Amino acid sequence: MVRYVLIWVIGVVVLTGCGSPSADTAVPRMPDGMRESLPDREAGRQLFIVHCAGCHGTFDENRSQASDRFRSAAPDFTEPAYRHAKPGFLFLAIRLGRVGMPAWAPHLNQKETWQLVAYLLSRAE
Repeated sequence: MVRYVLIWVIGVVVLTGCGSPSADTAVPRMPDGMRESLPDREAGRQLFIVHCAGCHGTFDENRSQASDRFRSAAPDFTEPAYRHAKPGFLFLAIRLGRVGMPAWAPHLNQKETWQLVAYLLSRAE
C-alpha cells in the first residue's frame, strides 16, 4: 500500500511540474513596436514555416498528418481567440515548451522568439 501511495505522490509531483510556466517565472514584455513591425512579422513567418508549421500550420503550410494523432490538437493560431493571446505567455510557451511541445530556447534566440510571437498574433487578424 505504501508503495502505491509513494508512486501516486511522485506522479503528482512530476505532473504538476509540466505544462504552463510556473508562477515564479516572470512573464516578459514584448519589445515596443515589434507586434506591428512588418519585417519582424515576416521574419517570424519564415521561422514558423521552418520550425512550427509541421504541427501548428494549416495543411496548405505542410502540416504533418501525424499532428492529427496528437492527444490534443496543436493550435494553428488562426482562430480569433488568439487575437487576445498574451505575448509574454506565448514567448514563454515557445522558449520553455509545453506538454507535448519541446522547448525552443536552445534553437531560437530571444529576438527570433519575439518575431515568432509577432507572427503568431498576426495569424488571427
